[in-house]
Amino acid sequence: MKAINKKLSVKSISVLGVVLLGVFFSCNNGNEVFNSVDTQNINSINVSSAFYAEGSELALNLIKGLSTAQYAGSRTTDVISGPEKYDVRLTGATVTVTRTGTISAPAGMIIMAYDSLNKSTTGDGIIRKGKILIDYSGKKWDAGFVVNLQFQNFYWNYTHLEGSVTDSIILATDTTRLQFASRLENGKVTFGDGKFILHNHSLTRIWYRSLLSENNEWHITGSASGNNKKGNEYQLSTQTDLVYRVFCVGSKSYIPVKGTAVINIISGEKKMYQLNYGDGTCDNLISVKADGNEKLINATTDGN
Repeated sequence: MKAINKKLSVKSISVLGVVLLGVFFSCNNGNEVFNSVDTQNINSINVSSAFYAEGSELALNLIKGLSTAQYAGSRTTDVISGPEKYDVRLTGATVTVTRTGTISAPAGMIIMAYDSLNKSTTGDGIIRKGKILIDYSGKKWDAGFVVNLQFQNFYWNYTHLEGSVTDSIILATDTTRLQFASRLENGKVTFGDGKFILHNHSLTRIWYRSLLSENNEWHITGSASGNNKKGNEYQLSTQTDLVYRVFCVGSKSYIPVKGTAVINIISGEKKMYQLNYGDGTCDNLISVKADGNEKLINATTDGN
């Protein structure tokens, strides 16, 4: 009997081991819904959107700060002193305005050059290099006001940005709430690992302006599309307003802090992600749902 009991005990232990292994691998397989490819998709698409949003914000914050003479004066070139007073992210940049229009029909080019050493650590701790060229036309904040941004050998830390962003006023009932149509074409974001994504957008951007610039907010709706790091096509669609808070720049919060969106990978490894950016707290956290699972992801600027 002892021999039989011993055999049964060994058998029971073996069965238990198999069951435990099965549970272990089952749990791991369930977590595969958020593998490294998923995290890479979410990070790279979100931070790419944020990079181009920042470019628009820099251009418009600077234009807001320009005097009438600097914006629409005689056809000469001015160097703008202390541009960081208009946006901390312009710390260290050399900004010039070359006017080509008239007082009644302003136009010109603004160059934001991140200094003669080809790099500048700005007030938010990010190293920016290269230039942003901004063509502008129209009276400030009137219907017909348009800015076009071109990125010239521009880097955000180790990430290289390319493309053309056009922002045009479509509604300006007053100067505290300005609505823009924003179009990004030929967007390409190459990350420090050498991999890139293609990114274009068609958005409505509403600028809620305050006397205190830190209280300004941007509310974004619309869609973006392109190819992820693996070359697969994706589409991003907002579900509710995505909110960027200027106050959060100092907290190194780069992505929206409120709102919901959906990312669909529509070729290759197909998948849908539902994104929730939170309640307005300054962070880089995104709650992501996919295939019935949910995970909190801390978005990183390296796109991985």
